[in-house]
Amino acid sequence: MNDGKWMKTKTLSTEYKDYDLYSGYKVVLTDDQELYSAYDNMRVKYAKGYKGDPQKTYKVKTNRRGKVKMKEQ
Repeated sequence: MNDGKWMKTKTLSTEYKDYDLYSGYKVVLTDDQELYSAYDNMRVKYAKGYKGDPQKTYKVKTNRRGKVKMKEQ
């Protein structure tokens, strides 16, 4: 969000330039709400420090036919 408006970029903003997306905690959103319109609700529900169930790490591989295989590490 930038000046109250949602924006898409290929890179993180400078304040997150050192943030490691691979080691950060990820929240899978399965609510049926449109995420951007429900931003205020999501912000409360998944506030800073939110931790749900323990997370598993998966390794993603693509074979020659383009099929993706995921393996739990």
